[in-house]
Amino acid sequence: MEGAVHHLDEAGRTVSLAIDDAVAARASDLHFEPHDDGLAVRMRVDGVVRELRRVPPGGAEAVTRRLKALARLDAEQCALPQTGSFSVISAGDQLSLRCTVIPTVRGEQVALRFVPPVDGPAPLPELESSAFTTALERSSGLALVVGPPGSGKTTTAYAALGRLAAPERIVMTLEDPVERMLPGVDHVAVNGAGGPTFADGQHAVLRAAPDVLLIGEIRDRETALAAVEAALSGVLVISTLLATDAASSIARLAELGVDRDPISNAVHCVLAQRLVRTLCTRCRTEYGADEDVRALLGVSTGDTTPLRLFRPRGCPECDGLGFLGRAPVFEVMPVADELRDVVRTGTTQEIAAAAGRQGMPLLARNAMQLARSGATSLEEALDAVSDLLG
Repeated sequence: MEGAVHHLDEAGRTVSLAIDDAVAARASDLHFEPHDDGLAVRMRVDGVVRELRRVPPGGAEAVTRRLKALARLDAEQCALPQTGSFSVISAGDQLSLRCTVIPTVRGEQVALRFVPPVDGPAPLPELESSAFTTALERSSGLALVVGPPGSGKTTTAYAALGRLAAPERIVMTLEDPVERMLPGVDHVAVNGAGGPTFADGQHAVLRAAPDVLLIGEIRDRETALAAVEAALSGVLVISTLLATDAASSIARLAELGVDRDPISNAVHCVLAQRLVRTLCTRCRTEYGADEDVRALLGVSTGDTTPLRLFRPRGCPECDGLGFLGRAPVFEVMPVADELRDVVRTGTTQEIAAAAGRQGMPLLARNAMQLARSGATSLEEALDAVSDLLG
């Protein structure tokens, strides 16, 4: 018994130290991963994962049980995934964490995601006067935020929601699970234990006649149809979708089972985004671009203006990484006029071409512009959009 108590105490210290270290490093998530030689504790900082420590095999189960207890999960359930949340105090601040437990062949993996505070920084300032903020001024329609996993879609969607929350509007959400609480917003959790199904929640929310509705993520035919139908019924809908870029989001909705005609009528704007690590300004080093790099960045051969680029170096300020923080890169595609007609019948390539004719700067071009400005390195910009470069 004494050994068990000692293990629990040690497990509590391990969890507390890991969270404190992750907070100090500005980590977005923290992972406890079972291996043959113990539990690997790793954190993700600015999109890059690094290991904090290893828990010996004898202490791994106690750490997992401690995390389950904090998140109010079933400690005896080890065969099915579980999701919960909890709050802690670290460095004097109260932090909210989402906890996901996933069974693996070596044991249970626990992932903790730090939930940004309500008043945290939002990426919408970079989008002022864009087609996306214009779409948010409409009384109905679907505004989509798309990108790969970890690209900041939820942060942008919540920033848009917070922008719209006002006393004169009814603002509601349908989420599985609720990511974070915003003042002036009525959050509805669906598909939770004992809670309403998505269909139940959708019917109830629409009967409440909201002005603005956030559907946390479009992930299947049910949520896709709900987003489109609500947008066509006179509600301004904001949602996120896994898609590589703005143009491919249309095909993604169609693959989920939505007809092209309602898609073309419902979707008013698609915002695609990626996150790019930004250089530490205290230690970045400057270099001149050669002709190949100038051509890659779109500099004409007759332009002799010096092009200043920067590389990461590393210093105590950035913990030797050369990067400090991340910046969003956007691509905004308004759906109107010619483009609406192309959305009805066109391929992804035809939609992208039509959006280009309407003046949409591409994600890849905007990433390169971030490198030209000195905010990031050329290699980081290229890595962020490598899947779009063919």
